[in-house]
Amino acid sequence: MTGIAAGKNGMAPGANIVAVQIQSELFDPAYITETNPDGYSTTLRDHDIFSAYDWLLEIQKDLKAEGKPVSILNLSLGGGKFADYCDASDTALGMSFDVFRKLNEAGILPVAAAGNEKYDDGVNLPACFSNVIAVGALTNMNDPYIADYSNHGRLVDILAPGSEIRSAYLVEENSLVLITCEDESVDGGYLNRRLILAEPSS
Repeated sequence: MTGIAAGKNGMAPGANIVAVQIQSELFDPAYITETNPDGYSTTLRDHDIFSAYDWLLEIQKDLKAEGKPVSILNLSLGGGKFADYCDASDTALGMSFDVFRKLNEAGILPVAAAGNEKYDDGVNLPACFSNVIAVGALTNMNDPYIADYSNHGRLVDILAPGSEIRSAYLVEENSLVLITCEDESVDGGYLNRRLILAEPSS
């Protein structure tokens, strides 16, 4: 996502990125399998997400004073299926209408992936909150249409390119890898390493 948004050839190359880690890698003997011999698993906990929101609201005060406030919060997480706004829903994963209201009041616009379950009449939470921008995915930019994997419906606010999006990430020191994204719109998401081009820096 960082490369797509603020990379040299990104949509906003002059933007500043504030990265917030909300997933933890935990060891548990129960996780040990043939394909995961080390016994580690990535876990998403309510407490970590709540803490991230609180931290973001706290640093926003200082960033505003510096003239560099956070403007957009990108979220590629969630679940469930909602055909209508879910503002009154009891929710998990530290997501609630009130949390996003506080972010709105701090000048932060939450943007969330609609989801990838192929729903044609619903989106995931938190994209279902009325104070969150829900983004679905388009494919085939020569003749754009909604990607077959993307959730869509009346709650989707905007569609964005979501297939074969080039970006970059550091695999090891002094090397750059270009990849394409097949699984999510450019608001963020999982990257399918379908095309990998290693390009060591000089």
